[in-house]
Amino acid sequence: MARRRSANKGYEKGDRVGELIRRILGDELAEIDDDRLSLLTISGVEVDNELSRAKVFWSSFDGDDDEIAEAFADHAGSLRTAVAKQTRLRHTPRLEFHPDPGIRDGARIEEILANVEYTAQDYEPNPEVGDA
Repeated sequence: MARRRSANKGYEKGDRVGELIRRILGDELAEIDDDRLSLLTISGVEVDNELSRAKVFWSSFDGDDDEIAEAFADHAGSLRTAVAKQTRLRHTPRLEFHPDPGIRDGARIEEILANVEYTAQDYEPNPEVGDA
């Protein structure tokens, strides 16, 4: 089923709410005095069509995923309260925090590529293909 676009700049309401929540959480995390949440980025927020649940994706190259998940669990109530106060939503979505797999996958690919060894034959022209 195709997703319907709203008249507001071609974005769905869930996309707009997700971006708003991402900004609010970014600002709130800067104010929280918890070392487990330092050097952390909110990379995206996906809000379901009913606006009842928001998947918050985060990335960190410095921290332990389990410690960060625990910190989010500890601060989930205050973060949801901040979202409620700064939005005009009838019901504030329940926040679910997940590590962003794309960031780590990209870092892993870069690590693999950095360790690939090339030999001289990799650079020799192939006479069957022609000199490119």
